[in-house]
Amino acid sequence: MTPAQAANVVNATVSSGQTYIFNAGYPGTMNISRQASHYQVSETTVDESSAVIYKYIPAKGYQGADEVTLTQNVNSSGGNNGGCSENHSGTTVSSSTTIIKITVAN
Repeated sequence: MTPAQAANVVNATVSSGQTYIFNAGYPGTMNISRQASHYQVSETTVDESSAVIYKYIPAKGYQGADEVTLTQNVNSSGGNNGGCSENHSGTTVSSSTTIIKITVAN
């Protein structure tokens, strides 16, 4: 079963022509479930430390509001719990949603 969490809302400001990076700070996966509307680049990737990140560059000349919705899946390894003699070394996946409200300014 995947535990669900309330959406996390991030308010961000980026200057026109500049790059905004949201660092989720953990290994796992992150997908765009609702794409931004006014972008030159809007993508998820992994940085050099294996943390998932979202990268946004506004469309050329665009100023105003934009929004993207990200779905993140975090894998956590389970171990042997509380003296149980069974080996439960599985992986638990938890999901979360992040809404990034971006203001593109001069």
